[in-house]
Amino acid sequence: MKRICVFFLLIHFGFAFCNAPKKAFAGMLKLVIFNEQNVEFCDVIKKNSGEKDDLWNHSFKYKIETRDKINFLNLDGYKKSFLLLKSDEILILFDNNDIIFIGVNEPLNEEFIDFVPKGETRASSELREGKKIYRSTNLCNLNLCEPWAEGEIGSGIGAKISTYVNCNGLILFSGYVSYSNPKLFSQNSRPKKVKIILTENKKEYIYELNDTPNPQCLEFDEVYNGDIELIILDVYRGILYDDTCINSIMQYM
Repeated sequence: MKRICVFFLLIHFGFAFCNAPKKAFAGMLKLVIFNEQNVEFCDVIKKNSGEKDDLWNHSFKYKIETRDKINFLNLDGYKKSFLLLKSDEILILFDNNDIIFIGVNEPLNEEFIDFVPKGETRASSELREGKKIYRSTNLCNLNLCEPWAEGEIGSGIGAKISTYVNCNGLILFSGYVSYSNPKLFSQNSRPKKVKIILTENKKEYIYELNDTPNPQCLEFDEVYNGDIELIILDVYRGILYDDTCINSIMQYM
């Protein structure tokens, strides 16, 4: 996601932009371009080597299917659906539980995106179900079916996450996200309103969240380097479980 990689991709696949794509996402020496009806998958390494691939360096007509608020990308003539987490700034595609693409669009692709640090991220509680613990360190990756879930009594209002950042803001992925069982998103609770406290300078921000698993940017009005605390103020209630889940948190500059 470094600037030089994005610049190289834009030159190498410059022809793709002549048709005024609706959205283009660059990352890992790959490019995914959405037009109104088609999506194009470009891979620099495979293209230069001549390697054959059923997905990369092909264009497909596509449809986005929503199953319990989880979006899936269906490609005309392609054998698999991809779980899709997408905003105007970032795109992530999963084949089952495996990430096949992470890409960014302006303005984020000129700087950096990274996970909050695993060793620094803690929570006021963690849900335990038998031998399984929905740990706070689950926030530090994009693994499906491994969210952080609070272990408070009730729906988790007041639960806290503490971590260290050096960033302009956070990207939050709400809910319990599963490729094989998308119903888990609506069955569990999701954050509706959160407060972020910048501990070093005592600034507070309150954000209203959409009820979606897609990435949501929580922007600060400064570049902040230090400890933060995220507090859940309200939730979208799960239709089956009270547990409030967050899939992951990233930071961006």
